[in-house]
Amino acid sequence: DYSYLPTVFNALGMLSRLLNYQYRTEGQGVMLAHTQTMLAGDMLNQLCATPSIKRLRKIKEHDFADGFSSFLVAYMFESAKVFLIVGEKKRFGERIRCIYNIRRDMKDVSPVEYFVPRWKDLSEHELWDTYRKKFIGFLRLACIFCGKYEKTGEVRLSLCGGCGKSFYCSKKCQKMFWK
Repeated sequence: DYSYLPTVFNALGMLSRLLNYQYRTEGQGVMLAHTQTMLAGDMLNQLCATPSIKRLRKIKEHDFADGFSSFLVAYMFESAKVFLIVGEKKRFGERIRCIYNIRRDMKDVSPVEYFVPRWKDLSEHELWDTYRKKFIGFLRLACIFCGKYEKTGEVRLSLCGGCGKSFYCSKKCQKMFWK
């Protein structure tokens, strides 16, 4: 019985919209997106969404699987944007690769290929750098601890010297994040 699926995928759709809203806010909204909202979405995906899509494809219900997959792609794309702005290159790359695999199963052209034609050859770091350069005018980096956006002339973010992955607006935020 798949009667629960519309509820699961509507929830993923609402989480996508919430991530988009949180991403557009500065500070606490970015941090909630990075921690709590994505945690809920990832759990929902792991427990219900991906296994259900695989089962639907197995029983040849491709129209339903494609419809539900589009909700999953929207969620993955919104969460990838959050990873992009806070500098989590590995998790960003994982999301982009996941989007490609879902779209491939849908027999659809992946949006990844529009932006980065040779994406399969790139490491997570190179993939992140490529996307960052493509969307430089649209996406600003954010401090991974407090969520402050980088602003020209105001807040200048620094890359962590220890892990080389995260961005911080101050030494204080860096120390607080590592506690």
